Amino acid sequence: MYGYEDSFDILPDQLLQKVTAKEIFEWIFEQDINTIVRYISPFRDDPSPSCRFQETSDGTLLFIDFGETSGKTHRTCWRAVMDHYKCSLVIAGLKS
Repeated sequence: MYGYEDSFDILPDQLLQKVTAKEIFEWIFEQDINTIVRYISPFRDDPSPSCRFQETSDGTLLFIDFGETSGKTHRTCWRAVMDHYKCSLVIAGLKS
């Protein structure tokens, strides 16, 4: 419609060649991300900074929130985008 594609195929690795997971998280949190700092979760009513970022052995940056009651305690940057903007992304090979 209006000259825009309804959908298109792109892989997470292709996106991460242009922007890093850290940059995506910084865009959502609107601040610099550091793995030694505690953060307030933007995904729930969070009264104190108890969440953190962790890099896995394969280099994936995760947002860790054990106070989350929905079961989403570990979020990738893609899951964070979906939760923040309340949208769905269909990404082949998504590790949420």
